[in-house]
Amino acid sequence: MRLFLKFIVVGFLNTVISYILFIAFLSILNYQASYTLSYCLSIGISYLLNTKIVFNVNRSIKSFLRFPLVYLVQYIFGFIILYLLNQYTKIENHIGILIVIFLSIPLTFILSRVVLLKKIQ
Repeated sequence: MRLFLKFIVVGFLNTVISYILFIAFLSILNYQASYTLSYCLSIGISYLLNTKIVFNVNRSIKSFLRFPLVYLVQYIFGFIILYLLNQYTKIENHIGILIVIFLSIPLTFILSRVVLLKKIQ
């Protein structure tokens, strides 16, 4: 449980950064491009924070190259949810992204743990 709490705190910090980037990009780009760009930038931040603070593992080229796979799955999940919210509800994009973030937390934790620790503890 302590590991999950660290993940939540680090994820919150990374989410705030990602959300700020999304909102900034939204002023000049459409929601799809804004989501994609802010998402890609947050992957690097997440890798640094998760390897050091959450999972306390050594960084390596191998883990660095595997880590984006977690976020590829999360990206596809989030893109679909954001699309559905945009197309079928009246929820605005700046709120929709918060729903996406909330829904993706458990998925991201499990996948990150598997990738960085190579096993489920």
